[in-house]
Amino acid sequence: MALAAVACAFCALPALAGALTVQGRVSASQAQTPQEAERRFERLSSGIWDNASLSGPGSRPELCKPFVEFFHQWMHNHPDIDSMVEVSAGHWPTGWQRFVEWPHIDYTGIDLLEDMITADKQYMAKEGKAGLRSMVFQKGDMLVDASMPKADLLLTKDTLIHFPNQYIQQFLNDTILQCPPKYKYVMFVQDSKPRDQENGDIDGFGDYHGFQLKNPPFNLKVRTAFTWTPELDGKKRVVQVLRPAKYCAETAPTVDLDGLEASKKSWRKHRKWRSREGKDLTLTWNYHYNKTG
Repeated sequence: MALAAVACAFCALPALAGALTVQGRVSASQAQTPQEAERRFERLSSGIWDNASLSGPGSRPELCKPFVEFFHQWMHNHPDIDSMVEVSAGHWPTGWQRFVEWPHIDYTGIDLLEDMITADKQYMAKEGKAGLRSMVFQKGDMLVDASMPKADLLLTKDTLIHFPNQYIQQFLNDTILQCPPKYKYVMFVQDSKPRDQENGDIDGFGDYHGFQLKNPPFNLKVRTAFTWTPELDGKKRVVQVLRPAKYCAETAPTVDLDGLEASKKSWRKHRKWRSREGKDLTLTWNYHYNKTG
């Protein structure tokens, strides 16, 4: 689970006034990740939480295997993606990213923690660019939009689950929903169990909650592109994709994208593979894919 903090800058979007239920703005002094939150993320990433995956158990390769296969196919079907930003990049040496067949694109990994960036740079120096055309890691704060480079795709996986709702909303308003858009596509990956559909809040950074971006207070017109529930922990994960350019039109999109998604052919896959420790792992998931999404 990548535990870096996120970037975001303030942007006024009149076209969204009636489309989003926006929580109260944070003050200027709150427009970046607090130091106490950074210290907590540092503790969580020190190995006391999961010494097999320093970004957290959600980044374990055996848990992320279905997502990696989905991501391969999704990237293959989106040849218009020539550059990508991942925030937070987390700890590549123990994370899921090592098992991705990366396309020949420009990749930038952003993370709040200097130790993560150092480890990722060392990994790149030793292992190479993993098929990427270019590979850059740099320290950045998700809640400071200037930290976030422009790209075709922004991926944020298992980070916002550790942010209170007002800061999730800040990130959405200030970085994701800019006009003109900063990204062609934004891919969110997070826990989203039935109990998470009401988007209950957490007390502070580093706590945990799943969420559903389609529901209040976020109300995003995201497409649910993929879900899976690994047997390793039994927690449902969801991949949701947003096209920010749709929010820069005169009116917000009104198509029920999940309704269209549900009308597509779906099937259940069962895969059995062997972990690095030699343990047999059986993963079962539902796979819904829309080539035009």
